[in-house]
Amino acid sequence: MEDINERKIYAIAFGQIIKHERKLKGWSQSELSDQAQILASTISRLERGEVLPNLYNIHQLEKAFDFKSGELSIYVEYVLDYSEKQTLSTISGARVALGGWWSVLGDFAGITAVTALIITAINRRPIGLN
Repeated sequence: MEDINERKIYAIAFGQIIKHERKLKGWSQSELSDQAQILASTISRLERGEVLPNLYNIHQLEKAFDFKSGELSIYVEYVLDYSEKQTLSTISGARVALGGWWSVLGDFAGITAVTALIITAINRRPIGLN
């Protein structure tokens, strides 16, 4: 089973948000690449949660999606907070205290379950975000 840690969860959440927002715009990865002035290969790796974004990527993606500065980070935090609350409501808090919620859920159900929970949170997009 793949090792799940906080960095990986952040990368997955960020990537799933980028993919979701890109699809809302009706863009391909190549079109997002053009809009954000980021290599298409970087967009692909970000969407798959293989890499963490750098500040340039975040800034360019916020511009491409017409987000205010910092809004993408708020979106990621919302998704992670929602995912944590959902995990805590279903899994013993004592187990979660031993590792992050992502670790417990990952051990319990695998990376696919973690990603599915993140996608659920994205679909509950916070009011007031763009």
